[in-house]
Amino acid sequence: RKDGHTHGIVGGSLDLTAFWRFARDYDSTRDFALTILDTQDRVIYSSENGIYPAMSSADHTGLFAAAKKATTNVFRYKRPHGSAYLAVHTATARGWKVLVERPQLAARLQTERYYALTLLVISCAFVVSVAVARLTSRTIVGPLEHLVTATRGFAETGTPAAMSSRAADTPIEVAELMDDFSVMQQRLTAFTRELDQKVRQRTAELAQATARAEESS
Repeated sequence: RKDGHTHGIVGGSLDLTAFWRFARDYDSTRDFALTILDTQDRVIYSSENGIYPAMSSADHTGLFAAAKKATTNVFRYKRPHGSAYLAVHTATARGWKVLVERPQLAARLQTERYYALTLLVISCAFVVSVAVARLTSRTIVGPLEHLVTATRGFAETGTPAAMSSRAADTPIEVAELMDDFSVMQQRLTAFTRELDQKVRQRTAELAQATARAEESS
């Protein structure tokens, strides 16, 4: 007050342990650096306290200077020792600024690992596809091709085609289809033979009747 007497003291503190827990709990952010500035561009928190001490001004740091010059939120800059960094900055509704930076080499290595992992997954998928295709060809396509060949041969010659022994891993549906075809061949062959025998018998009876008729006349 103007009279110089103190009537009370107001104090406050900012709990920054949440930022420490964030950096500790997320391993993927290990090579990231987080810096928070207040409305007067003073460092309130930084995961690299040795470079950006708390309550120090960020006006003369390369990070803040590059953020001011950047035309987008994402930018690139170099530290005094020459290492290149990728950074992103944003401002809160209260005017505080949050800056996150990461070594450019680490980002490049992560991208290369991502592409290498993607290539590995694609290669594994290709190998599995080839194996499945070969297995399908051996267990399904092969028996079906044999069945088609036997059907065509039986339709052209009328001679039953022997069904080769099938593999133990032949699907049940294909095995049943091959068995049904074998049974159908046997039935058709038996029916044809019986029909041929009856035709011959009727022909012989007709010939005998014709001969008797000629003798009577």
